[in-house]
Formats: sequence, C-alpha cells, structure tokens
Amino acid sequence: MESNAPICEHAFCRECIAPWLTRNCSCPLCREPLTMADLKPVSRIMRSFLSRLNLTCNFQTLGCSAILTLEQLNTHSKECKFNPKRLVTCDSGCGIAIHFQELENHNCVQRLRTDIESKISFLESKMSFCQKKNGDEIYKLESKLSKLEAETAALKSENVALKKASLEMQLNVLPLKYDASRKGAQFAHFKLKKEIEEQLKKLQNDSHH
Repeated sequence: MESNAPICEHAFCRECIAPWLTRNCSCPLCREPLTMADLKPVSRIMRSFLSRLNLTCNFQTLGCSAILTLEQLNTHSKECKFNPKRLVTCDSGCGIAIHFQELENHNCVQRLRTDIESKISFLESKMSFCQKKNGDEIYKLESKLSKLEAETAALKSENVALKKASLEMQLNVLPLKYDASRKGAQFAHFKLKKEIEEQLKKLQNDSHH
C-alpha cells in the first residue's frame, strides 16, 4: 500500500516508511515533521501512474529476471524461486517444510532428531507440570482428610464426655430416686448403680483407644 505525506506530498510504500517512522518523526526526504498517523492514501492519479510502472523482482540480485507491475510484486516475491525465505518441502525423505536457503545444508536425520527432542522436552515439561499439579491436589486432599479426622475425634471425645456426664448425673440422683425404706429398693439401687458404673468404665476404656 502506498502512503502520502500530507504536508510535503512525498509518497512512500507503507512497508518502507513504517520502519523509518519508528525511529524518526520526519519525512526522510525533506525532514518535514511526519508520523504514521499523518500518512494518507496516495491520490488516484498517483495510483494509476504507479500501476503502469515495470518493476524488477526484489530478488533480482539472486538471479530472478521477472518484470512485474506493482500489483504483482508482493505475490511474486512470496513465491519467487530465488526468495531465500520461500518455504519448500524436503524431498529427501523427511518431508519437512524449510526455507529455501536452508535446503542445501539440510540434514534430514538431524532435523528429525531435533524435532523429536523438542517434542520429548515439551512432553516431559508437561508431565512434570501435571505431576506437580496432582501432587498439590493430593496434598490438599490429605490436609482436608486430616482435618476431618481431627474434627471426628473431637466430636467423639465430646460425645463420650457428654455420656459420661449423663451417667454420673444418674449415679448422683439414685439415692433420691429409690427410697431405702421400700421393699426391694436397695437391691434395685445397687443393680442400677452397678450398670451405670460398668457403662462409665466402658466409656473410659473406649476413650483411650
């Protein structure tokens, strides 16, 4: 795309002027102030004139003799057989797409080895990440399990304490519940007392396990 400087009216290819304006804020020909935001499309007359120009390929020095219009230039440059950056497919066995300039020194075995090593390295890195992530998850689950076990033990201990307190209270009120003057009251008192004491003993033994 061609661009025009609005003040001095100098025209440039946008691909050429853009790198210049990243380092400078002036027209490269007359030094008038200029930024990328100032650039405008060239006039229709200028575009018509440029479209009639006959241009040589960008890779003429490398052997290309094509004569092109401005419109054809970009497409041709990408596909030009003298373009050192043109992607070609290796026909020696590996089938890898590489730059034309690398073809002469290309080694299929070495390239495949490099690609395989790169993939192995990527997989090892991914596996290490997954293992670390799984390890973190396991640690979190173990922490939650330990917390639940501690809470369960605390509840169990609290439950035992409540049962013990209840039995001790029953033991304390036995003399009030049974009148010793009544027939059989002493025996019932003794029997119930023994049962409560046995339950208390069992609770104490369970609490130590």
